[in-house]
Amino acid sequence: MPFGKNSRFGGWQVSAVWQLQSGFPLNFGDVFTTDSFSPERLGGGGTVERWFNTNAGFVRDVGAAPEGTHKRTFPLRFAQLRSDIVDFWDVSVIKDTFINDTHKIRFQAQFLNALNHASFGNANTNPTSGSFGVVGSDVTWPRRVMSSVKWRF
Repeated sequence: MPFGKNSRFGGWQVSAVWQLQSGFPLNFGDVFTTDSFSPERLGGGGTVERWFNTNAGFVRDVGAAPEGTHKRTFPLRFAQLRSDIVDFWDVSVIKDTFINDTHKIRFQAQFLNALNHASFGNANTNPTSGSFGVVGSDVTWPRRVMSSVKWRF
């Protein structure tokens, strides 16, 4: 801060770290689709109640799936279907106050996930589940604040 190193208003330090990551691909297990299935109809990145289009042509009834062995033709992942992004700001604020030549007080506060952004877990990719397409978890910590005061003498 531009107030001078040894003034009462000087000695501030501010730092920040930004973490931005794309979401992880969603994996589908051994699922069956109808002839009307199209990956383009899946969409992606919707709401936590419906992360992708669950009516894109999946066989939802366990009894309607073919019996016996079968050849897998369904891909494990689709490019447009990913979990939520990670978008965090961690901020630190430090204030040094010089009492005299031998005494200094340091106040420090850290704000982890300072903007309190949520990052959701994976959507359920089991078509026979009642929560198919639903995101059921949050994989982040809420905002955390840590502070300390240190007296150096």
